[in-house]
Amino acid sequence: MSRRSIKITQVRQRAVDARRRVQETAQIAHAQVYVEREHLIAIFESISDAFIAVDRAYRFTYLNPRAADLLLKFTGHPHDYFVGKTIWEAFPDSYESPFGDAYRRVMAEGVSLQLEDFFPPLEGWFDVRIYPSQDGLSIYLAAFAAWPVTMNAGLRR
Repeated sequence: MSRRSIKITQVRQRAVDARRRVQETAQIAHAQVYVEREHLIAIFESISDAFIAVDRAYRFTYLNPRAADLLLKFTGHPHDYFVGKTIWEAFPDSYESPFGDAYRRVMAEGVSLQLEDFFPPLEGWFDVRIYPSQDGLSIYLAAFAAWPVTMNAGLRR
């Protein structure tokens, strides 16, 4: 075998070794991302409040079980109906509501907001906390069985 053939064989072997190392590193990184993702999902699913994540286009990307139950109760639609739809597609009347205004403000200004109001599309009173995130919005919500006591107190003046 000539020197040139030996050199070519060595270069090929180094390339194969490098490719294998890159693949192993990618597999390890993928496994770490999966573990972290599962950890975050476990956290969100353990939260007793309804939690919804929407992306920067206002598309539902995640609903924890409490949010899925709440929306099923009020709309009759299961979890899968919402994921991938925008807030405006799921609730067309919400765009020009205090909730729509709050979602757009949090997204545009990067501020956190709390809102207690009646949401006509779901015909219910909701306490909503909206937080900006790198990917969109994090929304925590709770439904009231009746007009909130804080609202009643404000009307008694």
